[in-house]
Amino acid sequence: MFFTTKPTVLIHISRDGFIAYSKKGASKRLAFPPEVFHNLEVLDAKQLASLTTVFAAENSLRGQRIVLLLDDEVVFQKILPKTDNVQNAKADFENKVPFDPGHRKVIMLQPKDQLVLLGTNKVLYETIASALTGVGAKVLAVTPIVVYGKLKGPPLSLESFEAIIKGYPIAQAANFIA
Repeated sequence: MFFTTKPTVLIHISRDGFIAYSKKGASKRLAFPPEVFHNLEVLDAKQLASLTTVFAAENSLRGQRIVLLLDDEVVFQKILPKTDNVQNAKADFENKVPFDPGHRKVIMLQPKDQLVLLGTNKVLYETIASALTGVGAKVLAVTPIVVYGKLKGPPLSLESFEAIIKGYPIAQAANFIA
């Protein structure tokens, strides 16, 4: 089973910042200054880590179990019919994701008769995850929100929060840190 313990906080990362949601319905926002994150590129990873660390301390994220949700704004997606040449399709897509090879991450899902390719800037989620881990939080997964279907929000509703927590098989398959 993917979530051996249920997440207590969801952090929804978008183009301009992130919002942390707790099961209690509370939400807190961190905006990314343009000198830190711009045009989907992390310009200052140390500053992003510092902002995340301060945010985590101010919002008592130490000891929390967190799932990072990547918004459609920060994830590139391509859906193809299933093909015999899966690795070539993945390599072709990966070359088109607009980040340096060391800064991108591509995952592949194969539901039914489709091939779903998802790519993102791994520096963004790795920096945030590392900062959260550094303050004592546990990051359970980094998943694109698109894999959960159409959710209400942002802001995420309590029903959306519950749907994501119950969606552990999807999260396991679409986890960028697995």
